[in-house]
Amino acid sequence: MNLLEHLNALVGPDEQARLGKLFGLDPHLIGANLNRIFATLLHAASGRAGQVNWPTQLQDVLQSFAKVGDLSGALAGGALDDHQGNAPLAPVTDRFLSLVLGDKQTAIATALNQVNGTSAHHGRQLLRYGGSLLAGLLGSKIHTQGLDIHKLLALLTGHNNIWAAAVPSTLAPLLAVEPAQQESKSHRWFWPVLLGLLVLALLLAMLRGCNKPAEQTEAANATVASAPAGNVLASAASGVASVLSDVTARLGEFFKLVLPDGATLNVPERGIEARLVEFIKDSSKPVDTDTWFSFDRLTFETGAATLMPESEEQLHNIASIMRAFPAVHLKLGGYTDNTGSPAVNMRLSADRANSVMAALVKLDVAQDRLSAEGYGESHPVASNDTEEGRAQNRRIDVRVTAK
Repeated sequence: MNLLEHLNALVGPDEQARLGKLFGLDPHLIGANLNRIFATLLHAASGRAGQVNWPTQLQDVLQSFAKVGDLSGALAGGALDDHQGNAPLAPVTDRFLSLVLGDKQTAIATALNQVNGTSAHHGRQLLRYGGSLLAGLLGSKIHTQGLDIHKLLALLTGHNNIWAAAVPSTLAPLLAVEPAQQESKSHRWFWPVLLGLLVLALLLAMLRGCNKPAEQTEAANATVASAPAGNVLASAASGVASVLSDVTARLGEFFKLVLPDGATLNVPERGIEARLVEFIKDSSKPVDTDTWFSFDRLTFETGAATLMPESEEQLHNIASIMRAFPAVHLKLGGYTDNTGSPAVNMRLSADRANSVMAALVKLDVAQDRLSAEGYGESHPVASNDTEEGRAQNRRIDVRVTAK
């Protein structure tokens, strides 16, 4: 049951009759009106899910909601104005609606009233009621299923095609995310990565001779499927502008990649996600042992197999692709440069490949669809005589083993 179905199931005939009496509306129309409201909120939230800071703001609002009520309180009308000041969920619900609908909230509410045939007052109450149910349901998912913010966002965005289809056509233009917002979304991963790269650049100056992290990955011993990644680290030391320019030049502009299940990813043109999906969908390209693709926004702690937080976006993208293509199986390959002991490098490369596999399993990718192997310093894709070349050789690759 998706979120829209769940919300509609909460408002059964008895609840519709109660709301109809409360608002002086035909109970038979309540269900249809709320379905439009639910779909509008879900579609709006899905469109904003990738904006910078929006997930954190959503988490904060849901935490505030949980402090004063829950889904049962929302169903009981805890957000509705009873003219006696007894609406404990009203303030936080209004915050939630403002976050979801943004500066177009008034226009969207007016359009919903026109479609639903409700007055401004009753429409505002219905919208607040629908918003409180959605906030309560999302909070319930966090509490009962132990979802983190990333999995919660996946619930919001994973069926956006369904939400969009249920939104009245007159509201669609109001729910479109502005281009400027999409641009900020496209680079939401950049600043955390940059901070990590700047720190790593300083460490390199002090830790020469030590094995370094597998920051960027490249295809191994085969058809190479990504652009060079090592120069990002060198550019980081010279400043923000040069790094941003290099990242854009290396990976291309970001665009919306729509998957078969309706999920939408915001990815660079030459990033692993776009090329992997292209290979999977191309029936003229059979599965082989030579075609590998490289993670290009993946980082580890120095000399360890611990993934850095900035790796989460790309891991979630790969998990989304695996969900959209259920027949696909992947093999992960870990590689290092030739600095240090070959035995240590072999172990580190295997640990990192297994770490990525474990992260994908945590994102609900079935274990039997993944395998991992470490190759150590073998199959270099660049010279180990330069720092740039060594950075390119420290990588994690993936190969499609079934599609």
